[in-house]
Amino acid sequence: MTWFSPRGRIGRGEFWLGYVLPLSVLSLPVLVVLSQEIWRMGAVVLLVLLEDQPDALAMLHELMLDMPPPALPRFFMALAGWLLVQVLGLVGAAKRWHDLGQSGWWNCVLLVPVLGWGAGLLALGFLRGEDGGNRYGPGRGQPAMPPVPARSVPAIAPPPPPPPSPPTFRSPWG
Repeated sequence: MTWFSPRGRIGRGEFWLGYVLPLSVLSLPVLVVLSQEIWRMGAVVLLVLLEDQPDALAMLHELMLDMPPPALPRFFMALAGWLLVQVLGLVGAAKRWHDLGQSGWWNCVLLVPVLGWGAGLLALGFLRGEDGGNRYGPGRGQPAMPPVPARSVPAIAPPPPPPPSPPTFRSPWG
């Protein structure tokens, strides 16, 4: 299984065990770090905004005593990890769509909150893929199909030569 290539097909089992489970485990620490850093940055912004209100400022200062200051490198590393998990999830989903005989562009369904997520979970996680091969690869238990040669464009014949020009007539008088 190649994690970074959206080509080919994967079944339900490989989708759950090869993508959903590992990516869920990877995303937990990333999301914890991201939420901590966002909370710290928000607290700093609140400190700046509430500097004129001593009571609110004292309460916020008390909350922040135990927190280290925000670390931008840590935030950007967590953000990069989160983006990597998202890309790998989309790659796995594209392969699963291929197993269902659909284009990977069906991942756009996952952009619709709630309804799209539910439909995506149902289709990708629980529907059986196509039996036999399809245009995205061989079915389960089938040998790999040989690569389909690219269609060659027929050579365009050069245009015919222009017809010969008519003979020139010369007058005997000059």
